[in-house]
Amino acid sequence: MFIAWASIYEGSTDDTYFGTLLPRVLNDLILQNASRRVDVADFPAIKFGRSGKAVEDVAREICEGSEAFDFLFAHADTGGRAQQATATARAMAYANAAADLCGYPVDRCFPILPKKEMEAWALTDASAVCQSLGFAGDFRNLGLPSTPRQAEALADPKLTLRQAIAHVKRRVRPSDPSRLLASIAQIQDLARLRQCASYLQFENALGNQLNADGYFR
Repeated sequence: MFIAWASIYEGSTDDTYFGTLLPRVLNDLILQNASRRVDVADFPAIKFGRSGKAVEDVAREICEGSEAFDFLFAHADTGGRAQQATATARAMAYANAAADLCGYPVDRCFPILPKKEMEAWALTDASAVCQSLGFAGDFRNLGLPSTPRQAEALADPKLTLRQAIAHVKRRVRPSDPSRLLASIAQIQDLARLRQCASYLQFENALGNQLNADGYFR
């Protein structure tokens, strides 16, 4: 069996992080639950860009390309209270529109909704952040959260990561933000990530669908 997937992200840094993390998550779920071999695509079959496009235009692209992928991942930042209230609707808008247009099965679309911003998930593993930055000191000196729950509770995760990068720049030259986020996603501890309620909700929904589709048999 083989799993192909497609993606919709809000920005290029989200693409870098989630594009690295998602194959790890899928492979981990298969490894932990499947009794037979299931291969997972390392890269999305299609990236649906939404910048400057109407929802209906993206929905049409989903319909045209739907045979190329099994699952669709759609990201939306939750931000403040107003954004959080609409995050699921924003993430699912494209799949819902595709369902109206061509009957696309919306249960194959999974919203990715980190608390506040994507960086909240990236900051759940301080050691992975330090390693990716080339920093060998105490993570607390970078202002990084001690626990995944603290990472998820940050008022501004993006700022926290920027400040950590700025602190390290005084000593070494860290990689650019895109490479940094890809590195974090590649090595961070998924067990720590599961301590974030927003991530666990996403993983549980994905695992339940994989099981329902027979991938765990």
